Amino acid sequence: MNEDRTAKLYAGQMGIIAVLVNVLIDKGVITENELRERFEQAHEAASRCSGGPGVAIVLEDMLTYLARPANKN
Repeated sequence: MNEDRTAKLYAGQMGIIAVLVNVLIDKGVITENELRERFEQAHEAASRCSGGPGVAIVLEDMLTYLARPANKN
């Protein structure tokens, strides 16, 4: 039961982040390539710190989202 709630919370947060990412790209605040580079840097840093493995997984999911063809400009 607790895992189900955690999964729903995670999915909701990823959905919100995806919307915000798309708005930033659509408004020209940041390019998709710049955003991807920032997520890659954060992913690499998170992979090396003690509390980072969970964060690294989330960042990896966002990189996967950014790589989807539907998000290409």
